Amino acid sequence: MKADRRKIEIIMARQEKKRAELSISSSTMYNILAERDVKPHTLGKLARELGVDVTDILKEEM
Repeated sequence: MKADRRKIEIIMARQEKKRAELSISSSTMYNILAERDVKPHTLGKLARELGVDVTDILKEEM
């Protein structure tokens, strides 16, 4: 699964959150923001920490 970097950054900006404040390792966060494939539970964890549904951060595939 791939996340949408822009969506995540907008959510983080609205909540005034920094990457370091999340309990996700910096290397995993790098992979997420680089829009690489990550495991579904990883995106679920990020979505939970941001207080959004996982579908709110998924990259739309065409």
